[in-house]
Amino acid sequence: MRIPLPAVSVMLTALTLCAGGKVRLTDTTGLESDTIGRFAIPWASEKQLELSVRKLEAGAALEKLAAGDTDIVLLRQDDLPAGFTGDRRIYAHRALVFAVNARNPVRSVTRRQLKLLLTGRRPVWSEVGGDEVDIHRYGVKSADGGVVGARELNLFAAATEILRLGSFGEAALLAEADPAALAFGPYSAELSAQVVALRIDDVEPSRENIRNGLYAVQDVYVAVIGASSPPEARELFKMLGTAEFYKMLEADGLIPPAATPKNRKDPR
Repeated sequence: MRIPLPAVSVMLTALTLCAGGKVRLTDTTGLESDTIGRFAIPWASEKQLELSVRKLEAGAALEKLAAGDTDIVLLRQDDLPAGFTGDRRIYAHRALVFAVNARNPVRSVTRRQLKLLLTGRRPVWSEVGGDEVDIHRYGVKSADGGVVGARELNLFAAATEILRLGSFGEAALLAEADPAALAFGPYSAELSAQVVALRIDDVEPSRENIRNGLYAVQDVYVAVIGASSPPEARELFKMLGTAEFYKMLEADGLIPPAATPKNRKDPR
């Protein structure tokens, strides 16, 4: 289940129209961070371009792309139709990591078990080979007041029973002190020795496993561009594979893709 984005356009950013032309972005990702918008503003200002960023549902955005009413669309890879033939670029991954106290004997769960642990009203660790104690669940609060990860794992039924915190770092701190904790949030490689990241389906949540798709609890985000998009939009599209942009993604808690010359037309 997903919370749909508004069907109407919402203008987030507009720069004064100048002789240099314009670039129109449409964002369907639902991400709280506006990394691409913030990255593109200085570039557009320097080139004296009008830059607009609006939010739409994925299907409507792709219709506008086909009609030439937008230049670049940002969306989850799962929302990209199999028959899409335009240029695409994987620009980010967002994975969820699940951490437990080092004294907890559980080290790996299946994705099905994980969903049961997070949606049950009062799950216990013994359901997955741990001790006979209640699981204390610590998540990260999303912009809409829910829990980060609810879309990926369909957690809405249990959202009110998961303690919402401001960051995964806070959740991990609680897990350090609580042997019964299950802390989860956007991927972080920096965990203390008192906290262990769970393997999901026996796959470790490493950057390599996330980038190559072995670690399944993640979203992959792509940018796509239309055949009629202007040269300025194609320039920005290409810049979404630069080290400067990847640095901003990292700061926003997202994982850049592995460098590959096939990234732009990476098959689904």
